[in-house]
Amino acid sequence: MHGILTTPDGGVAHGAFGPDGLFAHPSNGIPSPRSLAQAAYDVLEAHGLGYLLWHVRFDHGELAAVLHRAGFSSTPYATHVLSLGQSHADLFAAYRKTRRNEIRQSQKKGCIIREATTYDDVLQYCAVHAKLAQQKEGFRVKYPAELIFGLLQLPQPATLSLAEVSGQVVAGALFIPDGDSVFYWHGAADRDFSDYFPTGALVDHGIQAAVARGAKSLNFGASGSDSLRDFKASFGAKPASNWTFTIGRRESLRTRLGRSLRRLFQPTRPVSPLLIVAC
Repeated sequence: MHGILTTPDGGVAHGAFGPDGLFAHPSNGIPSPRSLAQAAYDVLEAHGLGYLLWHVRFDHGELAAVLHRAGFSSTPYATHVLSLGQSHADLFAAYRKTRRNEIRQSQKKGCIIREATTYDDVLQYCAVHAKLAQQKEGFRVKYPAELIFGLLQLPQPATLSLAEVSGQVVAGALFIPDGDSVFYWHGAADRDFSDYFPTGALVDHGIQAAVARGAKSLNFGASGSDSLRDFKASFGAKPASNWTFTIGRRESLRTRLGRSLRRLFQPTRPVSPLLIVAC
C-alpha cells in the first residue's frame, strides 16, 4: 500500500492510504482487526499525523469489514463499475445506442486516440484541463504535470490517453492499474471540440486496453452528479460503493475525560474560519 503526507495551510497534518482517492489493500493478506488497528496507529505516531484516511475499493468488502471491526468509522461513496468478463466487441454492443453512434462519429470525423509518451504530451493535456477549469466550477485540485508524468514512469505505469483533432490535443483520460482492476482517475476535454465526442472515444479506448491487459473491471470513480452517472451508465457500468475510513489518534480514557471536562466548563467561542479546512 502507499501513503502520502499532506499538511493543508493552517490545518492538521494527515496521511492517506492511498492518496488522492486511490485505493489501498494489504499486500500480504488481511490481518486481524487488532493488528490492522495497531499498524494504523503506528503510522499516525511515527509521522505525527492528526488522522489517516484509508480508501477501500468496492470489491474489497472483507477489508472494509475488518476495518469496521477494528472500530474505525467509514463513509461510503458512490461509484460506477464496468465488469470486463467478455470481449471488447461484446462490451461495445452493450453500450447505449447513442454512445456507440458517437464513438463511430468520432472516428469518422478524424479524432485520433493515442497514448502520451513525453512530458510535452502531459503539458498539452494539462493545458486542456486548465482551460476547462476556467470554464467550469468545482475543480478544486489541479494536478501538476510532474505528478502525472511520474505516474507514467512507474513499474506498473498509468496510461494517459489523448484525443487529437488535426494534431491538436483536445481531451485526455488517465487510467491507473489497480491490481485486477483499472481506475479511471482523471479526465478533461476541450468543450470547443465536443462535436468530435472525444471523451466517449477515450473511455472506449480505455475499456479496450483494460480488456487486453486481463483486468476484471473498470472503476469509473466517484459518481457525484446525475449527468456523470448517466455518462458512466451509457457504457454499461453499474452502481457500486467504495469506502473511506477515517482513523484518528488513539487516546487514553484520561485524555478523553479531560477534553470533555474542559468543554463542559469553558465558554463556547466562535471558530476562526482560518481553522476550517476542506480536505
